[in-house]
Amino acid sequence: ERVPASEVRRAILLMERTVAARPLRIWDLGCGAGRHSLLIASLGHRVYASDISPNAVDLTKSWLADAGLGGHVAVADMTESPFNGETFHGVICWHTIHHNTLANIRRAVDAVHRRLLPGGVFLVNAKSTKSDRYGHGRETEPNTFVEEGDGDADVPHHHFDEDGIRDLFALG
Repeated sequence: ERVPASEVRRAILLMERTVAARPLRIWDLGCGAGRHSLLIASLGHRVYASDISPNAVDLTKSWLADAGLGGHVAVADMTESPFNGETFHGVICWHTIHHNTLANIRRAVDAVHRRLLPGGVFLVNAKSTKSDRYGHGRETEPNTFVEEGDGDADVPHHHFDEDGIRDLFALG
């Protein structure tokens, strides 16, 4: 499940329209191989990328260096920002946040909320209870399943219904 580059570009355009500061500071949370980090940096913005996988972080650094672009890239769990109190105009977290328990997903959203500037944009996706993969594997908590034998072996997949999403992103 890859977010089309056009969706990331739209999110960045929204940030550019609503925030006067340049360059924008954008956090690619759960950056994986760094596809979005590369796009952010190539558009002239300051990219901050983090992932729990050292291999993913190394690949992101390599892609940025090969393109002659810079960025701040660090190994970190999604529930924390490794960037010393830096705040962001936007956060992109695609195909990542649902790989956790509900408590840790809440911690990740709280970490983003603490670092997101007023008017900032958070582009995120989540698994649905209506997904064809819902219920596959061993249920470790309500709506969280761990499948065995695939590329995500032993990785939790939390699924949300509409009320769960509304509750997760209720601010106040």
